[in-house]
Formats: sequence, structure tokens, C-alpha cells
Amino acid sequence: MGRRLAYKNAVRPLTGVVLAAGTSRRMGCPKLLMPWEGDTVLGRTLTKAITGGISPLTVVCGAQAELVAAEAVVKGLPWLLNKDYAQGQSTSLICGLEFVLPGSGVMFILGDMPAVSPQSYKALADAYCESRALIVVPVNSEGRRGNPTVWAPELFAELKRLSGDIGAREILEKYRAQTQLLPRDDSGLYTDIDTPEDYALCGC
Repeated sequence: MGRRLAYKNAVRPLTGVVLAAGTSRRMGCPKLLMPWEGDTVLGRTLTKAITGGISPLTVVCGAQAELVAAEAVVKGLPWLLNKDYAQGQSTSLICGLEFVLPGSGVMFILGDMPAVSPQSYKALADAYCESRALIVVPVNSEGRRGNPTVWAPELFAELKRLSGDIGAREILEKYRAQTQLLPRDDSGLYTDIDTPEDYALCGC
């Protein structure tokens, strides 16, 4: 019998939430729907997470909701509508937590990071499930932190109090001592696509 995947572990189960509700203001067009390796930016992100074994997995939609939701449906995934997406990323974090079953941790995945390898998804999930860390964050050899990140359910109440167009950086700093920095030199973990220049540098 093969090794049971850590994120299926009954002690520290894990749910994936893909944040895909943004307005793509700096790109000037719906960046998640732009072509990427024979798919779209979002489609490729979803495929990588699925291949990495992240399950259950859902997509939080907002801007261009119908088109973004269609990307989730093609991959056989459920999706959630964040009606408050214009108020910032914190609203998508909170919306995504509604999908997470009691006792499960959450991996927040940015929809515009299609270059993250399946192996990195597996490594992050395993690191969470095999430790007692409240947060798991990838870090490269230069000390740069990346995404996705993993959060224990003990922090959900604080995550739900976030507001505005911010992520959870303040909470991460508060719990620095309970955070596991996972060394990963996968460049995809540190590369998101916000501008036409970012997209061009990827050779797409």
C-alpha cells in the first residue's frame, strides 16, 4: 500500500482555496483568462494544484465571475461568488473560508501564479500536515517569501476580521514563531502576473 498523502490526513486535513476574484486593474484586461501553456493563466494554476493533490479545492470568483467560474467548472471544481470583491482581497479570503470544513486547514492559492510546480503544492501540504505549525510559507535561498501559504483553523477567526485590499501579512508577523518557513527554490512560488510586463517576461 502506498504512502497516504499527508493532506488527506485525518489529524490535519487541508482544503485548497484559489483566490480568483480580482479586477486585473494593472493588467488592463482579465489576466486570469490570458493564454498560458495551451490553457489560461487560471486554468494552468488549477491543473497544477490538482496534480499536486490539493483536494478539496474551490475557486473564489468576483470580477468576470461567469468566465472565471467556467474555468473552475471545466476542471470539475466548485466555485464561490464573492459579491464584495471590489472591497479587496480580504473579502476573498473570508469568502473562501466558508468552503472549508470544520477542523481543516486552508491553503490560499493565488489564481495568477500558474508556474508553481505540483511538487511544491505537495511539499507545502506535507509540511503542514506533518508539523504543528500554524502557518506554512515557502521561502527561497535569498529569504524571499512566496505563495501559496497554509493556515491552521486556529487562525480563522482572525482571518475573518481582516478588511480592505490586504492579505494576511499582519497575522503572519504576529505568529512568526509558529510559522514554518519551507525552503523551496521553485521560481513559480515567487512569480505572479500583475502587469503586461510580468506576462511578457514569462514568454507567453
